[in-house]
Amino acid sequence: MSQNLRQIKSRINSTENTKKIMRAMEMVSVSKLRRIENSLRFSQNYFHKLDQLFHRLMGKKENREHPVFKRTSIARRIVVCVFTSDTGLCGAYNNRILDLAKKFIGQLPSGKELQVVAIGKKGFKSFRQKEYSVLKSYLDLYGRFSRELADRISSDLYDIFISGQDARIVLIYTRYKSAVRLEPVVEELIDLNNSSSTSGETSIDYILEPNAPRIFEDLLPEYVRAKIHRTMLETFMSEHSARIVAMKQATDNAKELLERLVLLRNRLRQYSITKEVIEIISSSEALKG
Repeated sequence: MSQNLRQIKSRINSTENTKKIMRAMEMVSVSKLRRIENSLRFSQNYFHKLDQLFHRLMGKKENREHPVFKRTSIARRIVVCVFTSDTGLCGAYNNRILDLAKKFIGQLPSGKELQVVAIGKKGFKSFRQKEYSVLKSYLDLYGRFSRELADRISSDLYDIFISGQDARIVLIYTRYKSAVRLEPVVEELIDLNNSSSTSGETSIDYILEPNAPRIFEDLLPEYVRAKIHRTMLETFMSEHSARIVAMKQATDNAKELLERLVLLRNRLRQYSITKEVIEIISSSEALKG
């Protein structure tokens, strides 16, 4: 009995410590999420306007002579850029992204040259184990957004896009819809087939200085940079949101387990006390007899 009681007390202490750790991790993720929330909102607004301008310029006849439009219609080289986390404890967040990436890769026609750009340790380890060709990897981000790193990634992807005349770059990441709605998506870095403007603005004829091709040339790397910034911010927001939910569920489970263990401990104590009282009364009655 005493041994069982000591084991339960040990489990109670262990569960209590686990609950404190899970709660602390939840609060850390909440802090990180709030830190980048405003940055994501500004980045989304900026990219939305830039995207409208970019696709309006893509529709200009004189811009169709740009070298990026002279690529082969069917790209032979596919570069898949996968955004995952560096650490776990975020529920099914990484599994959903990796499953989507592997599904996308599995649906590619045969004869394609596939290369992977891994952002985050979870994706890097998964693709390396599967013996995919990992072109580049960016690790140890730990959910912290860095403009310098985002600029380096966008510059590297832009160089790959410009230098490979038949390269197609695909981003696979988690889009942040709300705290409880995270959507894994597959998205082209630059969709050259979509040159239509948005929100009914195609009829407006703008005066462009110095000229449309020059503006398009200068805008192309900025468009890639803004898109990578927005993508990384959405990725980190999704990661922190998933970890908050996972840690809250773990904390609630630990609390529920603690309540059951405390109840079991109290019952054992009550049983032990009742047993001792019965033994005392029995001994007293035996002495009287």
